Amino acid sequence: MIREFDGVFLLETAATAYLFRVLPTGHLQHIWYGKKLELGLDAVGEDSVRQKDLVHAAAEAMAAKYANANGIEIIGDIPIYVAFDSADAWASPELFQFDEEFKPTAVAGCPPDAFSATGQLWGNPLYDWETMKKDGYGWWIRRIEGASRLYDVLRIDHFRGLESYWAVPYGEKTARIGRWVKGPGMDLVGVLTRWFPNIQLIAEDLGYLTPEVQQLLKDSSLPG
Repeated sequence: MIREFDGVFLLETAATAYLFRVLPTGHLQHIWYGKKLELGLDAVGEDSVRQKDLVHAAAEAMAAKYANANGIEIIGDIPIYVAFDSADAWASPELFQFDEEFKPTAVAGCPPDAFSATGQLWGNPLYDWETMKKDGYGWWIRRIEGASRLYDVLRIDHFRGLESYWAVPYGEKTARIGRWVKGPGMDLVGVLTRWFPNIQLIAEDLGYLTPEVQQLLKDSSLPG
């Protein structure tokens, strides 16, 4: 069941991002996996949070309010994926396709096409959609809710990846080798549109648009 969130996502995001950067673990993309640290948000002191990430988040929110007060609406982009070297992957590894050492089993990309004989190897960790579904896609709800505090319209990047995505085995040097895997489709999109009826969402309609992707665009009723 989807639970109601209490509106502290920006604070939690700022604190988690701060923890991620200040922990003495070096360049986390190379060494954080296998060494997940069980630290809560209470490990960040109030003064530390106020300096850096929280201040930055507050400044963004103030800028958005100022723009709105002057008749300006802001379109924000929601990247479909997050970085491996990110607070998101570090704080919630169970939501990604990681092995027991927190290494990706597969990463994101695009298959070869007329523009690239080897495809595009993005390298982002892929979501474990089945795990995300268990709490009603709460991570995505919090992500959209937090972004909606800063932007008036939200554009979902690589929308076609919600229908099916190109999964490349971790360690490959190009995206030539991979396979299409079904994404959550309307199961996720329906949750977001029902949860946020007053937020205008835009679906990026670029990439390899199969009939299934076209149908998802139609079913979602989102402008492309």
